[in-house]
Amino acid sequence: MPIEYAEQTESDTNTRKVIRSGWGAVDNIKQDDANYAVRLKTGSDPVLIKFLEDAPYASWRQHWVQRSGQKSFVCRDGMDSHGCPLCDGGNRPRPLFAFNVALLERGEEPVLRSYEAGTRVIATLRNFNEDDRQGPLSKEYWAVSRSGTGPQTQYNHLLVKERDLKEEWNVDPLSADLLEELKGKAYTTDILRIQSHAELLDVVNEDVGAL
Repeated sequence: MPIEYAEQTESDTNTRKVIRSGWGAVDNIKQDDANYAVRLKTGSDPVLIKFLEDAPYASWRQHWVQRSGQKSFVCRDGMDSHGCPLCDGGNRPRPLFAFNVALLERGEEPVLRSYEAGTRVIATLRNFNEDDRQGPLSKEYWAVSRSGTGPQTQYNHLLVKERDLKEEWNVDPLSADLLEELKGKAYTTDILRIQSHAELLDVVNEDVGAL
């Protein structure tokens, strides 16, 4: 019996949404399989982002330990009666705040990223969000860059209006459908892995000179 081919369906016409080209597609596939938040990388060259929400999806205190393997750990202080071994060992945590953002690059598919901010940056972002002219954060687009290292690190945020995207960045604004798709993938506090008291105790007991 000859094979009968079905007529083109809506699924067929949407193939490009599933099978994509370009480096942005690689990031999308890797991101979908990841059990951790993919951080936004910043440098001296500005990157273009759009905040998907007007407030952080997660706020926590994080320890940084100089060791091989995993170096950052969520502080357990206040979670239970056992306290936090890293705090007890003298390692001081720092506050971190994470936002869901879309990263837009010329010629690539927009991808979801987690933009992590410290205390100085979060104060700046809060001012932007509450500013009558620039806020809320998700209203427009932002060019973000970083300069300096260590305590001298500075983050710069430049508002980019949607009307200027094509001329200044050669990218198209996010469509309503794509914006909803990215929001549907947005990170929540569930993406943060919190080590047990015993696991952090093992880190403290390592002879790595970290604490």
